[in-house]
Amino acid sequence: MFALCCLITLLVNPGMCSHEWAVHYLNKMKCALKGSTTILFGSFTYPDDLTLTEIFWTVNPVREVETPDLSKEAEYKGRVKYIRSDDQTFFLKLCNATSEDEKMYCIRIVTDEETGKYLGYPGIELKVTELNVEVPEEVIEGNSAVLFCKTTCNFADSTKYSWYKNKIPLSESFSRKELFLRPVSSDDAGEYSCALREHKDLPSPAVTLNVRYPPKNTSASISSSGVIVEGDSVTLTCSSESNPPVHIYSWFKETQTSSVGSGQTYSITNINSRLSGGFYCVAQNKHGSQRSAAVSVIFADGRSKVLHITAGIVTALFCICAVIVLIRIVRRKTAVSGVSDMSKQGNISAAATDQIPAHPTASPSKQVNQNDLYAIIAHHRPSASNRDQTAGNDEEVQYASVHHYKNTKNNKEEAESQYGNVSNHYPAISSRSNAGLVEDSSVIYSSIKVT
Repeated sequence: MFALCCLITLLVNPGMCSHEWAVHYLNKMKCALKGSTTILFGSFTYPDDLTLTEIFWTVNPVREVETPDLSKEAEYKGRVKYIRSDDQTFFLKLCNATSEDEKMYCIRIVTDEETGKYLGYPGIELKVTELNVEVPEEVIEGNSAVLFCKTTCNFADSTKYSWYKNKIPLSESFSRKELFLRPVSSDDAGEYSCALREHKDLPSPAVTLNVRYPPKNTSASISSSGVIVEGDSVTLTCSSESNPPVHIYSWFKETQTSSVGSGQTYSITNINSRLSGGFYCVAQNKHGSQRSAAVSVIFADGRSKVLHITAGIVTALFCICAVIVLIRIVRRKTAVSGVSDMSKQGNISAAATDQIPAHPTASPSKQVNQNDLYAIIAHHRPSASNRDQTAGNDEEVQYASVHHYKNTKNNKEEAESQYGNVSNHYPAISSRSNAGLVEDSSVIYSSIKVT
C-alpha cells in the first residue's frame, strides 16, 4: 500500500519521497525594462544516485525535442551569464533586454545516464516593456490632473518610480507610478518623464503637459513718449499672456461703456480734446478675459508747441552769441599780448641806446661785441632858415634819423638785415651858440628807418 502511494505521488511530484527530479520557479512571470539587465532563477533537485553533468537555461522548449543551451545561441551570445549557488539555485543574468527576448525560459538538467535528463517546464514567461508617460489631453488651470507612467507589464508592487519635469527630478515623495497635480497652475506646464528608481538611466520619453488658462498680466502701452499736441497721432498696444492665445482684443475709453476699437493695437489720429483721456484694453480667450489698467492720452494745444520751438531757437541763438564773444575775447588777449611783447622790445632798444658812447668815431668793432645789436643816433639840426621860421614857437624841435645796423664778422653792413648801426651825429660845437644849446635840449622828434 505504501509503495503504491509513493508511486502515485512520484508521478504527480517527482521531487517528493525519493528526492527525484524537480525544478521550482519563484515567479512564473517576469517583467523587464527594455535596455536593462534582468535576472531569472529557479531551484532544482535530482536523484541522489545520479551525477549532475550539465545544467543550463533554454527557451521555448518543445517536448521530445532536444533543447539547445541558451548561452550558445547566436542572438544571446555575450548577453547571458549562468550563476549556480550552493543550495542548488540556478540563476540567469540577461543583459540589454529587448522585445525579442520575450520568451519562456526553462532550466534543463543533464546527468551521467542517458535517460537521466530533466526539463523544468513550464518555465518563466519574460515580458519586456518600455516606459511611457500618459497625460490628459487638456488641463485647465485650477483643476486636478493625474499623470501615469505606463508599462505593458506589471512590475512588483514594491517598485518605486522617479518623476522629472524638464529633465529636473521632482521630489522623492513622488514615488508611485501616478503623479497627482492638485490644483494645476500654469507653472505646471512642461515636459514630463518617468523612470524606475533602480534604472534612472533609462527614463521614458518626455511628454508635454499643456495647461490652458485665461489671459493674465494684461497691460496697455502708448507709442508716444513726448508731448502730444493737437493734430498728432498715437498708437496704443495691448499685451497679455494666455493659453490658447488671446483671440479678441477690445479697446474702451474710461468715460464710455461701449468699445471704441478692436485688435491688439489701436490708433488715434488727428487727436483733439474730445479724444484725450484714459484708455484700456480687454483680452479674451475661450477660458476667460482680463482688463488692463488705463493709459492716459493727454495732449497740449498748438500754442505750447510754438512755445517749445521758440524756446529752442532762443537757446540756440544764445549759444551762438556766447561762442562769438568768447572768440573775440581770446583774440583781444592775443593782440594785447603781442603789443606788450613789442613794448618790451622797444624798452630794450632804448636801454641799448643809452649805453652807446657819445663819439661814434671809435671803431665799431671795439665798441660792441660781434653779432650784437647796437645803435648810433644822429641828431640833425635844422638849418638856420628853418630855425628862423620856427622862432615863434614855444619850443624848438629837433629831428633825428635812427639807422639800425648789424655788425658782421667782416664789419660790413648787410643789405637785407633788419638790424643796423644807430649813429649820433652832432653839429660842431663852434657852430652852435649857447642859446642854441639850451633850445636843443627841449624837444626831440625822431624818425626811425629800418634798413
